Amino acid sequence: MMKKFKIQNSKFKGSHPLAGLCLLLVSAFSLQPSAFAEDAAPITPAVKQCVDKAVAWLMTQQRAQGCIIDENRSDAVPQHSGAMTALAIMGLTSVGHMPIDPTPEGKTVARALRFMTDSIVPTDEGYLGQSDRSRMYGHGIMTLMFAEMMGQG
Repeated sequence: MMKKFKIQNSKFKGSHPLAGLCLLLVSAFSLQPSAFAEDAAPITPAVKQCVDKAVAWLMTQQRAQGCIIDENRSDAVPQHSGAMTALAIMGLTSVGHMPIDPTPEGKTVARALRFMTDSIVPTDEGYLGQSDRSRMYGHGIMTLMFAEMMGQG
């Protein structure tokens, strides 16, 4: 029997819509069998339509600074913008939109990645969560995104 756990006194009550959408994009494709496997289930038109709609929405959330957040804040590095942008980058790249692509989606990823490299400045110890005030949660997400982007080579 599986037990349900409830986080008490959590600072993050509820869920963040942008984070949920990015995780949905990543999981929609990463949990499926390899696309190269002969027995891989094809992506249905309904799933493709949902993914395309999610990608389009993420693109509308990109701010002038290049970050992708669902709040219209004008500060140079809005709170949690590094973590949210990293999630969006991973979501967009998980469905094939790379920063070198000449498409609008590719340009969105490239601008977001430029925001990350220009605006998220690590401390002397290498900690990334201070720039956007996202703490260790953001540090982990941003580190994963940077590692994945380096792996794309």
